[in-house]
Order: sequence, then C-alpha cells, then structure tokens
Amino acid sequence: MLKTHILLLCLVILVGCNSRTKRTGFFPDGTFYDDSKRNAEYSKWTVSHLNALQEPSLFALSNDSKVQCYRLLLLPSFKKPMAVRLTLKRDNTGTLDVKITNGQWGYEPGQLIESKTINIYQKQVTNFLQLLDKANFWHLPARDERFGLDGTTWIIEGVKDGKYQVEKRWSPEEGAYLEAALFLRGLADP
Repeated sequence: MLKTHILLLCLVILVGCNSRTKRTGFFPDGTFYDDSKRNAEYSKWTVSHLNALQEPSLFALSNDSKVQCYRLLLLPSFKKPMAVRLTLKRDNTGTLDVKITNGQWGYEPGQLIESKTINIYQKQVTNFLQLLDKANFWHLPARDERFGLDGTTWIIEGVKDGKYQVEKRWSPEEGAYLEAALFLRGLADP
C-alpha cells in the first residue's frame, strides 16, 4: 500500500513538472508596456495587423518544442505593413513567408495584397541565426523606451525549443538588432 502511494505521488510530481500552461494569444501579458491597459490596447492594435496579414501566433506556436520560427513585423507610419516569417526545417533550410497589406500602422490594418513563399538555403539560415546571436536576441528586453510619431515599429519574434522571445524597437538606426532584421527583410527580395 505504501509503495502504491509513493508511486502515485511520483507520477503526480512527474506529470506536474512536465506540464505547463498552454500559451494562447499573440503576446504574453506585459510585452509592450507595464501598464496593463496601455499594453492591451497596443497588443490589440498590433494583433489587428497580424490578423490582416493572415499571420499565426508565434507565441501559441511555442507550445510545440519542435518548431523553430522567426518573424519580422514592420509597421511603418505611412507605408504598407509587412510580415516576413522564416520557418526552419530539419535540414536547416527554411521557408520564408512574406506578406503585405495595403494598410498603415497609424490607421487601419488594411487587406492582404501580397503573399509569397520563398525557399531559403542553409547558408542564409545560418547567417541569420548568427546575426541573432550577435544581437543577443534570446536575452534582450522585449522593448526599448524609444518612441516617435513618424517612423517604423520593428518587431522580431522567435520560437525555439518551446521558448518564445519578442523584441520591439522603434526606427532602429544601428546595431546588431537592425542587422538581423535587415538581413531577414532582405531575404524577402531575392
């Protein structure tokens, strides 16, 4: 009887340690702002653009530890929003999904007007991942405090080994973050 109770207790502990709350939605709470109301409004607006771009939630995709995927979301003040999503394959090649709407960041998200998929070679994937490492992507804070009225919001998201990371920057001018983002953006126009 005692062995049965110990076995059941061990089973409960193992199941509890291996389970985690299923991630839903597009972004974790508090991603963009500490103020919950402001964060909710900003998240809702950003998600409206992701929905118009017909993009999946990478945060939800992080429930699958086998997925490795990165997305650059560009939200310019007066130009067309764009999502560039790189999904890695087992052989370290990838597919790049590029989507553009006719909306504007400060206004309505618009409708999807362009969608294409491009095959990406191992060397390109390796170069991008090296740039992310150089940018210290998996350890940077999700946001910086820079903000402006005109410019472009750059959001890079990543999913790897069941982990999710997001970083938002407003009109970055230099540095490894910008290099990684520009490299990914450049793959969209081969």
